[in-house]
Amino acid sequence: MNPPPVPRRRRMSLARRSQDDESASTMSKVSQLFLEGIDKIFTKIGNAKPADVSTSVSISKDIVAEFDPLVHDIEMWLHAVDEYALIYAWSDCVTSHMALSKLRGAAQTWYRGLPTRLFSWSEWKNMLLVNFQPKRDLHTAMSTMLQYKPQPQQSLFEYTFAKLALIHKMNIPLQDNDKVNLIMGGVNDAQIRFSVEAADIKDPTVLARHLRTIQTERGEKQICIS
Repeated sequence: MNPPPVPRRRRMSLARRSQDDESASTMSKVSQLFLEGIDKIFTKIGNAKPADVSTSVSISKDIVAEFDPLVHDIEMWLHAVDEYALIYAWSDCVTSHMALSKLRGAAQTWYRGLPTRLFSWSEWKNMLLVNFQPKRDLHTAMSTMLQYKPQPQQSLFEYTFAKLALIHKMNIPLQDNDKVNLIMGGVNDAQIRFSVEAADIKDPTVLARHLRTIQTERGEKQICIS
């Protein structure tokens, strides 16, 4: 005996319920996949190294110069470290790592002998300044700068920046045109001196380019070294 036919309204109700169940099932699967995806993302983040450490160190691990207190100026070195930290957005711990790994000579010995290394970068800077800031000797710095002239196998382009570094080391506020005057004081070639004066060069960077152009045209490596 066949079962009685299902009323039309009931059939429609059952069909809608079936569709709702399928829709709910689909939404449940989508939600589950979404949650699984989020979970994978957070797991990956949790297992990864901090971005500022891995990225900064891999890109610029050798950008900080070495510091030996017998050779280098601590204030200039620390200033350079702070600039790199700003450029590369280093965190405090990354800055400390990048700088302290470059200590050499007496500075490295001092660092290894410390009873603790739990300091912020600001604290490290203060300690380095206290321990390795040399006594200011302006007379020696100025004499060294004035006596410096182009060296054998050194182009005038290289000489310009080498002398400029000595000028900056004196830590005296000077106008750019005065720096040009001091740099040219070590160049004895009359034609080059006349060329610079005629060009009315008042900026050390412009001077460096001008001297490089002259030597390129002459095909020379060095000019009038004394």
